[in-house]
Formats: sequence, structure tokens, C-alpha cells
Amino acid sequence: MASISADRVAALIGRRDEIQAHLSSGDLPPERFVAMSKEYAELEPVAVAASELRNLRAEVIDLEAMLADPEMK
Repeated sequence: MASISADRVAALIGRRDEIQAHLSSGDLPPERFVAMSKEYAELEPVAVAASELRNLRAEVIDLEAMLADPEMK
């Protein structure tokens, strides 16, 4: 199974947020708006999965910390 780095996850989410900000600004020329809308449509499902992966990784860290605590075991 391939693993995606935390930096790559952050980059995907960051790019999605950047595109979203540009699209909502209203300052884009029509052709640029269309291009960014297409990129956003392709990136959004990947960014949602990346966000979920980030959350799951944080949960694993929390659970491992609990396992290290003898009282929590």
C-alpha cells in the first residue's frame, strides 16, 4: 500500500482552499474562472479524502498515546 506524506496532504488541501478563495473573489476573467472551476471539481474529492486521512492520522496518534498510558490500557 502506498503512503502519502503529510506534506502532500497539506499541499492538496491548501491548493483546494486557494482555488476556492479565487473562485469566490469574483475577480477572475471568465476563461480563468472556467479553468479554475474544472481544477476545483477534479481536486475537491481528493482534498476531501486527504482531509479525512489527516483526521485519521491524528486519531491514531491520540489512540497510541492512550495505549502508552497504563491507566488507559
